[in-house]
Amino acid sequence: MTKLYTGIDLHSNNNYIGIIDDDDRRVYKKRLPNKEEVILAELEPFKKELTGIVVESTFNWYWLADCLMDAGYKVHLANPAGIQKYKGLKYSNDAYDSFWLAHLLRLNILPEGYIYPKEDRPVRDLLRKRGHLVKLRTSLINSLQGIINRNCGFKLTTGKIRQVSQDNVTPLLAGEDDLALSGAVSKDTIDYLSQQITRVPTSWTSNNKNKGKGNKKNGNKYLAWAFSEAAEFARRYNEMARTFYNRKLARTNRMVAHAALAHKLARASYYIMRDNVEFDNKKLFA
Repeated sequence: MTKLYTGIDLHSNNNYIGIIDDDDRRVYKKRLPNKEEVILAELEPFKKELTGIVVESTFNWYWLADCLMDAGYKVHLANPAGIQKYKGLKYSNDAYDSFWLAHLLRLNILPEGYIYPKEDRPVRDLLRKRGHLVKLRTSLINSLQGIINRNCGFKLTTGKIRQVSQDNVTPLLAGEDDLALSGAVSKDTIDYLSQQITRVPTSWTSNNKNKGKGNKKNGNKYLAWAFSEAAEFARRYNEMARTFYNRKLARTNRMVAHAALAHKLARASYYIMRDNVEFDNKKLFA
């Protein structure tokens, strides 16, 4: 039985389908509207021979991948960042792009992305929206801090800007109507975004028990830097620290092993100060 390979170049309102066979011959090509029933009807005559269908990971791939998988097709999600076109090309178009995807699938060299389970995507999209809101709020806070710094000569902390129980912004800019309006609009928007962000809280659970909230406290960044540096020196010059690091590295990656060693040193520092004792290699790496 002839094996066929399909690539779909997906756009916002249409798509281009290209199908090739085992000899890389083009057996079908057509531009179609983004309508499930139309796409399935066009693919139906080739269904028994189709080995797989490649859909590029564009901004709107969910519906097409779901439609094809529900119809029984084997779907591959192409990773655009990992795909390189032939550099000798003098031109490219949608037909070429669709056939190129099918060609990569036929050669079994297609860089693939992960097709996130349909039932889990709403949670991922919600978390992405939360991250987007946080970025918007941070941008507004930075802008407002710049306005205050330029006009008042000092920097108002992020905590005071975000404080809802007390307006720390309006009194600083009250002397100038334009500045006051700029500050009021920024503060109102920041407060509104804060309310929306709290509707999507981060939390860590285990066995249905709350284990805290993510990003609540990331610790002192200067101490984190100091212990990271200490971990690097310990790995270089302390044999037991190096053994601990290598043991971790064998099971995970370099950054995790480095962080584990830094964490060890941080805990040791705490107990040294609490108990007023000297550093002991054997206790730390036992």
